[in-house]
Amino acid sequence: MSEQNREQITKNTWKTRMYILGGLLGAFMGFASAYLFAKEAEAEGDANEEKAPDIPAGALLSLLLAAVSLVRQIAETGSKKRKK
Repeated sequence: MSEQNREQITKNTWKTRMYILGGLLGAFMGFASAYLFAKEAEAEGDANEEKAPDIPAGALLSLLLAAVSLVRQIAETGSKKRKK
């Protein structure tokens, strides 16, 4: 195996591990968020109510902006440029 092939395999290995870790972490955070949302909505309302609670558009927009900001911060963490 040539040195170039080894470098390519090493590069793909860490990237694959990062994708898997990120996917699992994202799935866990999404599940935990949905669980906590449902638990809180159930505690606030009638436990037998079948209708989902209404979510204000402002709250959704705020959550979207927070999620975009978090993704941007994570992306900047991987940047090779370091600010002093």
